[in-house]
Amino acid sequence: MSAPLFPITFWCGVPPERATPGRYREIAEAGFSIAQVSGSKEQIRRQLDWCYDAGITGMVIDGRIVSTELPSRPGWKDTVRAVVAEYREHPALWGYFVLDEPSAQQFPALAQIVAELRAQDPVHPAYINLFPNYANEQQLGTKTYEEHVRQYLAVVKPPLVSYDHYALMEGEPDRPEYFPNLETVRRLSLEAGLDFWQIILSTALHVYRNPTEADLRWQVWTTLAYGAKGISYFTYWTPDAENFRNGIIDPFGERTEHYAQVRLINREIRQLGPTLRGLTSVGVVHGSGASGRDARPRHVVTPITQPLVVGEFDGPDGQAAIILVNAELCASIHARLTVKPQFRHMRVVSRVTGNAGGQTPLSQTAEGPVVAAWLAPGDGTLVLLQE
Repeated sequence: MSAPLFPITFWCGVPPERATPGRYREIAEAGFSIAQVSGSKEQIRRQLDWCYDAGITGMVIDGRIVSTELPSRPGWKDTVRAVVAEYREHPALWGYFVLDEPSAQQFPALAQIVAELRAQDPVHPAYINLFPNYANEQQLGTKTYEEHVRQYLAVVKPPLVSYDHYALMEGEPDRPEYFPNLETVRRLSLEAGLDFWQIILSTALHVYRNPTEADLRWQVWTTLAYGAKGISYFTYWTPDAENFRNGIIDPFGERTEHYAQVRLINREIRQLGPTLRGLTSVGVVHGSGASGRDARPRHVVTPITQPLVVGEFDGPDGQAAIILVNAELCASIHARLTVKPQFRHMRVVSRVTGNAGGQTPLSQTAEGPVVAAWLAPGDGTLVLLQE
């Protein structure tokens, strides 16, 4: 099974004792392309078999390698070799989970584990997830978040960058650090020539609210607007802990309303995936009511007077593209965006077929040509610009 064109995954997968073939068909039907699989090696292999039958891949969580103390143990490379030998040839293997939210002090040990996994299996990546930028210095192990990410890239040399950020607050304004976090990871990942993923909130817990469909769409589409090449949800299965509630699947194994919402969003994004994979982020600009730091516009004209987040992209053939996101969570808007004068036509990439529609002439105004699109709350659209 080849690697998914656009990875969509989650945290807190099906508990090993609840895993069945039907559970993995349910994951596939929800539009996910990578499932977390865990438990004993026998349970993991069975889950990989069920992933294969469902047409998806699995990220292996094998406790033998989930520890930064591993390189200090005698014969640790033999442990890595044994883990890799267990799963490497399985056709549904995506890669190996290594650690969540390490501090900078753990980076040297992680570098050894990642290097050994790469030596034993250069095809399937090692996966590590980083803290968000609202983590404190003690958690990060560095003075600043940017220093944390730079050290991670320099020391660990990962195959991709993943981080989590939960911005949807209950009873107070959403986290203002959300867009700066996206911008930092976007910029440093581009410098390193790596893809990045963001983990977004699909579960209510602690001080975080129960996401609406608009909340889910806003998180996904703003992540895409910053050039992410993977989406992950926290959580799929709702943990029986603290005040976790209303994940995609509840603690009893029943679908919540989020299942249908996420299923629709994921299926749309997978259709856009082939186009998204070929795009390189060249900037992000924000309109009124959409907080964030602007880059110098490449394709659009500023200022933008509507509540929009606009990602700018270049394609492999010099094709220009933009992603428009409605930053308003409670109302649809008729987005009107002025672009540079060289653009004369646009093509909207369908979220149902994945195909770019026919050429539509841009309206010509005194300010310049205008891209127009209706956007539901928190929703977005992918538009190709043509001269």
